This record gives sequence, C-alpha cells and structure tokens, in this order.
Amino acid sequence: MKDCMMDVCQCHLEKACACPQFDVYATQCQNNGFDAAQWRENVAFCPYDCPEPTVYIPDGATPVPTCLNRDPSKTGTVAGCFCPEGQFLQDGLCVEASGCKCLYEGYICDNGEIIEKKAECQTCTCQDVGEMTCQEKVCPTLNCKEDQLEARNDDECCSYCSSISYVTSTPKDITITVDQTLTCNIGGLDPSGTPATVTWKDNDGAEVLTGDTDNYGFSRGSVDGSGNQVAELTIKAAKLPDFTSLSSVTYKCSVQSGQYTDSPATSNVEVEATILTLDVKAKGSEVLTNTEATISCVVSGLSQQLDAVTWKKPSSGGVITDGTDSYNIDIGTYDPGSNSQTTILTVPAGESTADALFTCVIQSDEHAKTSASPEETVVNSNNQIILAVVPETPKKATTPVAQTLTCDIGDVVTDVIVSWKDNAGADITSDSAGYTIAQGSADSGTKIQTSTLTIDVATLTSVAVAANPATYKCAAQSVEYSDSATSTFKEIVVNFLTFDVKAKGSEVLKNTEATISCVVSGLSKQLEAVTWKKPSGDAITDGTDSYAIEVGTYVSGTNIQTTILTVPAGENTADALFTCVIQSDEHAKTSASPEETDVNSNVFTVVPETPKKATTAVAQTLTCDIGDVVTDVIVSWKDNAGADITSDSAGYTIAQGSADSGTKIQTSTLTIDVATLTSVAVAANPATYKCAAQSVEYSDSATSTFKEIVVNFLTFGKFLRTWWYL
Repeated sequence: MKDCMMDVCQCHLEKACACPQFDVYATQCQNNGFDAAQWRENVAFCPYDCPEPTVYIPDGATPVPTCLNRDPSKTGTVAGCFCPEGQFLQDGLCVEASGCKCLYEGYICDNGEIIEKKAECQTCTCQDVGEMTCQEKVCPTLNCKEDQLEARNDDECCSYCSSISYVTSTPKDITITVDQTLTCNIGGLDPSGTPATVTWKDNDGAEVLTGDTDNYGFSRGSVDGSGNQVAELTIKAAKLPDFTSLSSVTYKCSVQSGQYTDSPATSNVEVEATILTLDVKAKGSEVLTNTEATISCVVSGLSQQLDAVTWKKPSSGGVITDGTDSYNIDIGTYDPGSNSQTTILTVPAGESTADALFTCVIQSDEHAKTSASPEETVVNSNNQIILAVVPETPKKATTPVAQTLTCDIGDVVTDVIVSWKDNAGADITSDSAGYTIAQGSADSGTKIQTSTLTIDVATLTSVAVAANPATYKCAAQSVEYSDSATSTFKEIVVNFLTFDVKAKGSEVLKNTEATISCVVSGLSKQLEAVTWKKPSGDAITDGTDSYAIEVGTYVSGTNIQTTILTVPAGENTADALFTCVIQSDEHAKTSASPEETDVNSNVFTVVPETPKKATTAVAQTLTCDIGDVVTDVIVSWKDNAGADITSDSAGYTIAQGSADSGTKIQTSTLTIDVATLTSVAVAANPATYKCAAQSVEYSDSATSTFKEIVVNFLTFGKFLRTWWYL
C-alpha cells in the first residue's frame, strides 16, 4: 500500500501517471481475492475513455470475438475497450453479426458480394451473417454461328462460341515401328496474323511437354493465305512401343490465339490414332489340273501402298517376273477403307500341273519390312491343289428305273463342292425336282471324292423324249480355298437304251435239231434271269430231255444279250411255239412281271423225185418237193460230183419254185442240158444228184441235209437189141 501511495504521490496527481498505478494496485488486489475490478467507476479521477461504440471492461476475455471467429476459446482476461455484447470486431470496428463480411479462399468479401467458382460450375454469395452460400451454375444455351466453334476452357464452367478459330483433326492410322505424325488443323485465323499456339495432351491426358524431344517432335506450322494452320505432333519410335498392347490411342490438341494472347484457349479436340498390326494372309487356290490358277496374299494393317511386292516359285525356283512364262503379277492397290492391299499371282495352266508352294515377298517401310528384311509369306502348302474331275464314261441308262451318274474328283485331301448341270445347261441344286445330289467326301487314302446325281423315272422319261443322247455335266470348286474358281464342267453323255426282245425262230428239216433264240437289246448289264417254256407252257430245264439252254453273256459294245434254246431232233417233229422269259431289273422286268416272247420252231420235209430214168438225147428235169412250208425256202442242188450247182453253173437251169398255200409244198426243179447229160452219163451211170432246203423266213436256220435223186441213164440202141432177141 505504501509503495502504491508513494508512486501515486510522485505523479503529482497527473492522470496519465497516477491512473496506471491505481490499475496495478487494483490488479494485485484482484489477485489476492479482493474484487476491485470496477474501481474506476468509484474513482472519478481516473475514468476509462473508450471510443464509440466500444465499452470498458476491466477483465475482458482474450482473444476478443471477431466476425471471422465469433466464439474464440478464452485464453485470459485484460482490461480495456471491447465491443458491446452481440457485436464483433471487424476491420477495427464493432459491427452487428448482420454486418459481418465473408472470408472466401483467403479473400475478404463484402456482404452481398458474388464469387464465381468457374471450374466448379458454382456461384457463391456472401450473406448478411458473413456466411458464403453456393449454388450450381446453369450455363446458357449456345447458338454458335456457322463459322464459330463451341469451346470451353479447362478453368471455365460453361462453353462459349469462339470466333477466333476452329480446330479439327483427322483420325490417323499408325504403326509402332517408325515415327508417326498427328495433325491439328486450325482455321479461321487472320492470314496476316501470328500462328496460333497449340497445346497437346497424350493418351493419359497429360500435357505433352515441348522439352520431351526424346519422345516427341513439334511443328507449330504457319498461317496460309486462307487463314489455315496445320500443327503437327510427331510421336517418335522410342515412344511408340508404349502402345504395343493397345488398339488405339487418343491425343488431344487445344488452340490459343497467338495474336490475341488474352483470348481463351479452345476446348480439347481429340486426335484418334488407330494402331495397325501388319498381317499377311495367304489365299490359296484349288483348281482343275492344267487350268489357270489364281493365288494371293492379303496384307492388312497398312496406312499406305506397300513399298514393293515380289513372288517366288516353289522349291527356290527363283523370283517370278511378271509376264515371263505366262505368269502374271498384280501388285494391287492400297485400300484405305480396309487398310489392306492384295497382291495376286496368276499361275498359267502349263505350270498348274501339281500341288505347289509359292512365296509372296512384302516390303513395307512403315512396318520396318525393308528390302534387307522383307516379310516373306508362304502361300499355304495346299495352295494349289490340282483337281482332277473325272466324270463317268458315257452312261447307258434306261428310263423305267432311277439312274445314278457319278463324278470323281481326284487329288483332293479336303471336301470340295461338286456342281451339276442338266441336259439344257441349267444348274441342278438340292432343291431341283427330279434330282438327288450326293456330294460325297474326300477319301484320305485314294484322295478321291465321288459325287453322284440320281435322276428319277419321271425326269428320265422327259429327258429321253427331248434328247437321246442327253448330256449332263459336273464341275468342282474348292471349299478350303473358297475364292478359287469353279473348274470347267466335264460332260457325262447319257445314252438312253430302249428295251427290245427279238425272237429268232428256226425252220429246219423235220426230226432234226433246231436252234432258236431271243436277242435282248437295250441293256447296260447282264440280264438278271433267263428261262424258256415249252409250247405246253411247262418250263424247260437245261439238259433235261436233251434240251439245251444258253443264257448268253451281255455284250457292252452292242448292249445285247442273246439267249439260245436248242430243241432236240426228237422234239422237233412239227411246227411249235416256244417262249423265252426275260428278267431285267434296269427295265423293271422283274420276276413278278418278266418279259415273255414267243419264238417259232418250224419244220419242213424234203422229198426228192424217185429214181429217175433218163436219156441223154434230150434235156432232163429233176424235181425236189419241200413240204410243210408256208413261205418260200431256198433250194440248193449238188451234181454227181458233189459240187454246188448255182444259177451260173453251165449246163444247168434251176427253178426255185414257190410255196403253194394249199398244199404247203414248194417244188424246185433242176434241168440238165444234153451236153451235160452226155458227159455225166459217160462218167457215171447211174448218177446221183442232191437237193436240200434252207428257210428264208428264219435265215439263221441251217440248211437241211441233202436228199439224193438217183438218175439211171438209158441207152436207146441197147434197149432195141434186147427187144430183138426177145
């Protein structure tokens, strides 16, 4: 207390000196438990002058409340001027809560101030209580002009219509072996202005730095007279392997005016690059032997024409020169739509005689396939299978039963497609009425595929009426090499056979063996069965009762089979009618309905004149009667020496005679002139002449045995002497 009093006295009642001393004393009292906080209210000498609107508080809390921190944690007290309760310190002034400003990202905003958060597409407003409230921003609908581009900056929310430039790109096909260049096309620039600045982003969206010269090359380009600028980004070979596992990459370019540098940059324009992989597919050929073959290599994954194409012959036969030995090479033209180029080798017919292996040699600089290390592709070892189309030899066909034609395709290891054409040249398909096609399959052992065409009865009948012979055709096309041409069509000539049975009867001398037959024509094979019946209808068994049946053998050259029945002499006593019974499945002549044909076996008699008494003074006539004939027969004569007498024989005149319908006798005569008689009589007396007969109606019948006519020559003088002695 004394110290305090001494200090105050020394101030000589100066407020500026004494009042702080009282403050110290009051504080010590306060610390010792005595409430002296409001001492100034009781001491008029030391009032505390606070500026409006602050008020004096001897133990005001620290730190003081502010607009930015309205309820701070109390760390102590201090006497001083403080804002009245309910007000807060802001910029050195006490304000109501409604007058507080807002703090936004380190920036003090006035009450009611609006902040645009562009990148986040929000509009934020400082409210009366010092709090920021944000709302999503609604972008206006753009209606850009035809020559404007809708653009948006990365730090902006809404797009805008840019009249500075327009930016386009062209999709790019690239390879990963050599440098590749992407382009960004800029238009609408001032032809006399500064080129635009182009920024690139890589496939991951990261900016491509101009300093990364190991991986990239940059060309800003220049503005031409039309206001166009082409900027280029070259992706170097060192970078391209990063894309090995990708099918495409997308880079982006954006443009900012080089003339008006405060203008915003355009939005990013994508530059898509499709990664091409080189592939060579061999397309072989499978054609008819000794016909022209076409093989090819289809090279895909290209962005330009191949740099070179060559072909090699089989077995290191050397490089093929276009036009030499009739080989033809079509290098082909790059097709940008498919990124491919097809090279074709035409193998001439003279070289297309056996399976062969050719090689196409490809050079593509963009794929690092150079002349030093080209891409060599062997066109598949089965590239030129030679088809041997072997149709059936001329086909003998009948119309009563379905017929099957065959076409053998040789030298095949995989199935081929066999095509058929009818007699009119029209294609026969699986849907063609009247026909059934069996393609067959390649036999691994014989390397033959047999295709068949079955023609039904109705179709056969119709075709046979229209044409005989008819010509069908077959051809083959590879399945394995589907681009191969169909072979030339090979003809199968179909000869339609008409079934016919001709009876060949017999007319022989009674009681002699007779041979009759049936000649069956229109056959393509051996008859299924042949039997014979007697006139009574009983079946004849070969070897029984001396009957003999020869079934006969099919003769392919004539399409005929002849069956023969030998009638024994003891059964050949009168005219008879035998029956041959024919079975031919191909003509629908079955055991249930065979073909039956009657065959005549006729007999005749030869009755020569009784012993003839003849003189040599006048011509003499001998007679020979042929009995049991209804048609004329041929009568043969022999002289005394056994020599044949013909119409040209000197000294003889033959009259054949004709069959009498009533008596069924044909009388033949032989007239001998005087000179011949005289000569014969000198040689032999009696003399023996002979006659025989052969059927005309059944010309295959044998001539009958000769019957004798004995001629006794009379001598006139000897007769008179004999009479005189009597």
